[in-house]
Amino acid sequence: LEPTLGVEVSLGEAPGELLVRTWIQNPWPNPELRGHFALRAPLGWQGTPLDKPLSCAAGGQSAEAWWFLKRLPESTVCGPEVIATAEVQISEERYTLTQKALLTHNYVSPWLIAGPFPNDGQGFITSYPPEKGVDPQAVMQGRDGPIHWELYEVLDCFGYVDMNMLLHRKDHWPSQAVRNAVGYAGCYVWSAKERLAWAELSGEEQLKLWCNGELVLSSEAARIIESLRVPVNLQAGWNEVLIKVVRGPQEEFSGRMFGFYFRFVDQEGKPFSDLRYSNRRGE
Repeated sequence: LEPTLGVEVSLGEAPGELLVRTWIQNPWPNPELRGHFALRAPLGWQGTPLDKPLSCAAGGQSAEAWWFLKRLPESTVCGPEVIATAEVQISEERYTLTQKALLTHNYVSPWLIAGPFPNDGQGFITSYPPEKGVDPQAVMQGRDGPIHWELYEVLDCFGYVDMNMLLHRKDHWPSQAVRNAVGYAGCYVWSAKERLAWAELSGEEQLKLWCNGELVLSSEAARIIESLRVPVNLQAGWNEVLIKVVRGPQEEFSGRMFGFYFRFVDQEGKPFSDLRYSNRRGE
């Protein structure tokens, strides 16, 4: 029998705070287990132990250590996972254990992003080339010149797709928010079978959602605080998702104003465990 390391992440009392519990189950009935825990905080987070990282456990019991994660206020992007390690001794046996835990909330991570297109107040109702279908090889005329689809992977720990990051990529981090622009995000979703799913979308400004070329959601709300959820029929195999995000001249809301959260859930609001997402069709 060998010990195993577990990691559990839960929300803290305030926004931007998380609690991480690490534990080791002693699989032996008699010898005491001694474990020394360590936690590697991801990019954009500061980790602080809530108790001593050295813990003991009698036979059949668990040794544990708790950590407090706080998002650094100056961080624009946060890493998606935390890594726990433990040096364990049971009698004369020694083990080094490692375990990872995701900090994201099961939102879609891989995307194709295109933008910015112009928004002179009519961006929401103006049909730009991406609405005719996602063509990864297409070169389109954008607000500031020719643009093309770019691969994007969500790094934000909460699953937020930040369009500002793409538009200011040459400057590494945005020095100011993008305004008066339209952006598009596309991805491919693989389902082993045909099924009824609920597309869940939220953001700060006007949004549209297409699934397999069909417009299934359109919202002109200034701020979508609660997620919008609509039923969608996913076909067996690959499905194409396209999201349109419209940014006006307004000031930022909680530091974010040009992006969204998206995922597919079941009727009870739980993410599917057997769907596969990609920003490359067929991969």
